[in-house]
Amino acid sequence: MILINPVISFNDSTTHEGSRNQLLGVNPGKEMIHFFSNELHVNKQTPGTILIHTNDDKVVSVKNSIFFLQKNYTKMKFPLKYIFIREGGTMVFFKFPNLRSGSAVVFTG
Repeated sequence: MILINPVISFNDSTTHEGSRNQLLGVNPGKEMIHFFSNELHVNKQTPGTILIHTNDDKVVSVKNSIFFLQKNYTKMKFPLKYIFIREGGTMVFFKFPNLRSGSAVVFTG
């Protein structure tokens, strides 16, 4: 699985509100938020993952990736590569020529 600046959580403090509203409606119930918050459902069937996120993403909080990463390291230990890019924003992969050497940190788990 490859996730790039993903919306992983639908909880109030982390979610990208526009994505949640489009997918779940404006006032989703707690059960629906829990069901669709993927960081809460990491398990032994979760595939190996490449997770990429930019720290300065103003649209989708990097907390989404951090929650997924924490769940992996504390519970499941499935194969994971996390690439943390310091700057580039939401559309970082359309700007790759602008990434400077040393602007990304890669973790492998």
